[in-house]
Amino acid sequence: MNNTNLESVTFQPFIGKQYEKEPYKILLLGESHYCSEYCAANPDKKCKITSAVVDRCFVGERSHYRFFTGALYAIFGQDAKREQMERPAFYNYVQEYAGNNSRIAPSDTAWKAAVQPFFDVLRELKPDLVICCGKRLYDHLPDDPDKEKRAAGTELLNDGKYLWSRRYFYHIDDRAIPLVAIRHPSSVGFNGSAYHLKLKEFCKEIE
Repeated sequence: MNNTNLESVTFQPFIGKQYEKEPYKILLLGESHYCSEYCAANPDKKCKITSAVVDRCFVGERSHYRFFTGALYAIFGQDAKREQMERPAFYNYVQEYAGNNSRIAPSDTAWKAAVQPFFDVLRELKPDLVICCGKRLYDHLPDDPDKEKRAAGTELLNDGKYLWSRRYFYHIDDRAIPLVAIRHPSSVGFNGSAYHLKLKEFCKEIE
């Protein structure tokens, strides 16, 4: 599955080497890529940029990028190490460059165009849990395609300052795939240990 190449997807997902062997498969969902001068000069490389980002953010054994450090700490409850990134899959939702820096939000057109590729990724990777990173991304996610089973998001955790988490279910090919949204792991005050405890409770709840 590491060589997955979905036709509808521009930025192919990173799939950890251990993902298929995991008893509980997790898809880490980010928002968007931002185009550097290198990206603009090498448009043919964009399909592999997600995997390149993961590789670039791990120098040696540990992550030197706050996003992955926070996300992996929330998932596994320990320091983020390169081998742990081989366990989940990682996919950026928006399928075009949002701009040249992270302060630029994706366009309305880009949000809308990302819906079908997202469903195709869920159908292909068959995760047991999707962890959505960031409130803006969560607010732009599509409704469950199964209208009969569609339900509003349910608040799981919110202390008004540090923690923010909601859940939702997507029904894809007779599978109910739960999604939990957390604050962006790069945000100020992100508390990975608190999310780790809550995610453990949630996983037990849906087993």
